[in-house]
Amino acid sequence: MKICQVDPGCGIPIPPPSWGAIEKIVWEFHNNLNKLGHTSQISMAGYIQPGEYDIVHCHVANLANQLAEKGIPYIYQLHDHHVVHYGKESHVYKENLKAIEGSLISLIPARFLVDYFESDKCVYFSHGVNTDEFYPKDKPNFILQPKLLMVANNGLGGNQAFDRKGFTYGVGLAALNNLPITIAGPSSNKYFFNEHL
Repeated sequence: MKICQVDPGCGIPIPPPSWGAIEKIVWEFHNNLNKLGHTSQISMAGYIQPGEYDIVHCHVANLANQLAEKGIPYIYQLHDHHVVHYGKESHVYKENLKAIEGSLISLIPARFLVDYFESDKCVYFSHGVNTDEFYPKDKPNFILQPKLLMVANNGLGGNQAFDRKGFTYGVGLAALNNLPITIAGPSSNKYFFNEHL
């Protein structure tokens, strides 16, 4: 199959040099689809033409809506955590709902969001982490010791210290079980630590 991952167009390269949430997800899909024998490409929405791909996978609502206006069928994957924070009357919720309703199917990363959108097009699809990136490349016989790993970008609605990803629970779990913990993500996570720890 010929599959397109739509570049979110945020100005972050794919693959991202460090942090890049959607960009990292697009890169993981792209690499794994190619490993499975498909032809995966990454393109900006404005360059995609009707009938060019068997599947177009879009990760940003306004770009999904742009594809719909061009008559391009797409699979949508919700990443916008603001849909709940700002509520069902907000522009962000309505724009994402429009992207969902215009999709062939929409992949939703949290079970409660499937019901929240009240659309038959929503299906639960969990995010994952490529743990290969967290092994030392220069130590092929590295033995993984028990520890906790959290990979996330915290913050919500302009408040970078807001514990959207549950860092408090992760740190508490590590302390309770006497395990080392690593939290990987962008430097903005420091705002959580400065305020809460």
